[in-house]
Amino acid sequence: HDDEEILKKTLKIAVRDLVAYVLRSGDLSFEFSASTRPLEALRIHQNIQQARPQNYQAEIAVSHQIETERLTLIIGGRIDGIFPDTQPVLIEEIKTSTLSLDHHEHNENPVHWGQVKCYAYIFAKAHHLAEIDTRLTYYQVDTGEMRSFHQHHDAQELALYFQDLVSKYLKWAETIVEWENRRDDAIRRLEFPF
Repeated sequence: HDDEEILKKTLKIAVRDLVAYVLRSGDLSFEFSASTRPLEALRIHQNIQQARPQNYQAEIAVSHQIETERLTLIIGGRIDGIFPDTQPVLIEEIKTSTLSLDHHEHNENPVHWGQVKCYAYIFAKAHHLAEIDTRLTYYQVDTGEMRSFHQHHDAQELALYFQDLVSKYLKWAETIVEWENRRDDAIRRLEFPF
């Protein structure tokens, strides 16, 4: 009935926050470089993007919507870069880092890869792609060195990965929505003596 429609909430979350929420549990080696130097990181991103080939598309906004019984979840963000003419299409995520590039060579960061894989899934789904490539490019802020790491993905494999992340997030989100609905319902039923 109509009450159910009214109670349905819309939640918006950035890809990076979704991935961080689901994957960051127990990660003690979290790096603060991006958040402590946001202007420097932005400038570095722009310099890298401007040095890319002419057909490179920078800062592409993407969004994906999921409906459940209780809520609408809108997942969005900006892809750092897309190489549209490669076969398959290549999605790039750029990260500034204070850690050595050798560290990234030997320690795959699941949050960074999770972010680029989510972008790849959303982009592949929107453009009906059967496969897509991803690239994580690290820029070492103290040395100015860069190193890139590549992965090839099948769209179905990315869909399973994305659905798993979202289902883990939704378990938490739906619990919060249920609690808010009960609270709001209780508040509506209160009778004030004055």
